[in-house]
Amino acid sequence: MPLFKSWSPHPQAQAAIWRIEEPEAFFAAHTGLSSDIRHGQRRIEYLAGRFLVQHLWPEIEFTDIHIDENGKPHAPEISGRAFSLSHSFPYVAAVVTEGIPCGIDIQIPKAGIAGISPKYLSENEKALFRNDDENLLWAWSAKEAAYKWANISGISLRDIELKYFCPCSRMREAVFVIDHPKLKQVVEVKGWIEDDFVVAVAAK
Repeated sequence: MPLFKSWSPHPQAQAAIWRIEEPEAFFAAHTGLSSDIRHGQRRIEYLAGRFLVQHLWPEIEFTDIHIDENGKPHAPEISGRAFSLSHSFPYVAAVVTEGIPCGIDIQIPKAGIAGISPKYLSENEKALFRNDDENLLWAWSAKEAAYKWANISGISLRDIELKYFCPCSRMREAVFVIDHPKLKQVVEVKGWIEDDFVVAVAAK
């Protein structure tokens, strides 16, 4: 049972990371779900993600999960609870919260991360990371977590501006300002770096 880690990123939140080593049939059997996703890896990620949410939130019924207009899965009929999912094979990550919004993101290392960083970082933001691949990857993950937390249509990662960044050993903390006509908010994101993935969580 490769539960990599389970932790509480906020007093009202519980999160977990799972390393996928089981066959698709394992997740299908435990969730009672099937999927018409054609790509095999994406299908198993889908099932593993639901399995992990159920691990954190045993009472959830998968029929309660819907995809909103921004592509985020949620359970609108269950008052007060929220959850967020992310996958980057072979890992899936999930967070479940009580009474607060949340966002989680996990990323495995990407070749040429410095080359694609202008898509999500300004020049001032990039200067903070000095082209360090680990920090650039975590910054991407952190912005994705903040983006999922905001859950606002029309927002982009460039609308989420980094104001503070703290690399504390393998741990990472950042503060972002979201400046969008539909939402102006400060978001704190925390996470860490492993040898084969980075993870970031926003819960507030």
